Amino acid sequence: MSPTKTDPVTVVATFRVAPGREADFELWAHEITVAASAFPGHLGASWVRSKGRYQVIYRFADHSLFNAWHESAARAEFLKRLAPMATLATDDHMTGLETWFQLPNDPGRPAPPRWKMVVVTWIGVFPLLGLLQWQVTPRLGDIALLPKVMVIALIVVATMTYLVMPRLTILLRGWLYPA
Repeated sequence: MSPTKTDPVTVVATFRVAPGREADFELWAHEITVAASAFPGHLGASWVRSKGRYQVIYRFADHSLFNAWHESAARAEFLKRLAPMATLATDDHMTGLETWFQLPNDPGRPAPPRWKMVVVTWIGVFPLLGLLQWQVTPRLGDIALLPKVMVIALIVVATMTYLVMPRLTILLRGWLYPA
C-alpha cells in the first residue's frame, strides 16, 4: 500500500550540532518551527535532543501542503542560516509504520524496506488478534459490531505501539537492519 497525495506527511529530520552552538541552534529550531506552523496544513512539530543530536518530527495534512513548505523560500532561507551551526543528517518522509521501527539507541536511522515492515507487523498483529478474538471478543457479548471493532482496534494499536513493536524491532534488528 503506497501513500496517496491526500495522506498526511510525517517528516523526521535529524541534525548534528557543532559543539558550542547548541543555544544558537535551539533558537533557530524555535524560529523555523514557528515559520512552518504559519503554512497551511501544518499539523505540529516536536523536537527531541539526544546524545548531541536534535530530531524534529513534523506533520502536514497532505503532500501538496507539505511541498508548499518544503519548497518555500522561507525554508530555504532557514537552511542557509543552518550551515554555520549544524548539519542536516537525515530528512526522512514517513508514511506511518516507520515510527514503529525506530531503534531506541539509534535515532534518525532510516526505516527498513516496507516489505520487511509488513512482515514484522504481521508477526505482531496475528497472534495479538488471535488472543483478543479468543479472550476479549466473547466478553464483549451482545455489543454492536462497530463498538466491538473499535474496542479491539484500540487494544491492538496501543499494544502494538507500546509493547509489541518496540520489542520485535529490537529482537529482529539484525534482519531489519543488516550490516
